[in-house]
Order: sequence, then structure tokens, then C-alpha cells
Amino acid sequence: MRQALKFIVVGGISTVVNYTVFFLSYHYGQINYLVASAIGYVIGLSLSYLLNASWTFRQQSTPHLIGNQTVRFITIYVCSLVMSLGLIYLLVHWLGMDPRVANIIAISQTTITNFLGCKYYVFK
Repeated sequence: MRQALKFIVVGGISTVVNYTVFFLSYHYGQINYLVASAIGYVIGLSLSYLLNASWTFRQQSTPHLIGNQTVRFITIYVCSLVMSLGLIYLLVHWLGMDPRVANIIAISQTTITNFLGCKYYVFK
């Protein structure tokens, strides 16, 4: 339960960073909403990895372990990114939803998958 709470805190911080980068890129930078979402996701992902490795799951830092964790972490989050972008695309193009709202829904949708992937695959 303690790990889940820490994961939620890290996820909250990463989500704020993710969405802020997305919003600024899309709204003010006039970047395509899918590209802006991917940029925000990668930046949030990087922050999430650092915080989860050092605080949530407190892993020992050996080069071999860090390499394996990084590959696993990227695998989980790339899958989540693909699902997220697919969902955003469907919400925007099929339901006519505003991309900013669709992005919030997609971020929410991947939280459980990311936690389970980190707990049982990345930082096991």
C-alpha cells in the first residue's frame, strides 16, 4: 500500500509535468496534439523513472540493474504511450472531443497499467 501511495504521488507530479508540456506545446506552440502529447509523455516518463527508482521502489543502483530496469521501464511506458495516443486519436476523431480533455482521459487510463508494470516487471 505504501508503494502504491508513493507511486500515486510520483504519478501526480509526472502527470502535471506531462500535461503542462502537452498544453504549452499544443496550445501556445501550435504543435500537433499527438506530437505534443508524445513530447509531454516522454518528459513525464523521464521524471517518473527517476522518482520511482529512487523513492517509490528504492532500488540498489548497480549498472546492470539500472540497464535492465531502464529497458523494462521503457517497454512498459512505450506500450502505455501507444495505448494513450490511440485513445486520444479515437476520442478526438470519433467522438469530436477537445484534445486537451482527451489527453486527461488518456493519462488517467494508463495509471493502473503503469503501476502494475513497474511493481511486477520493472522494479521487482
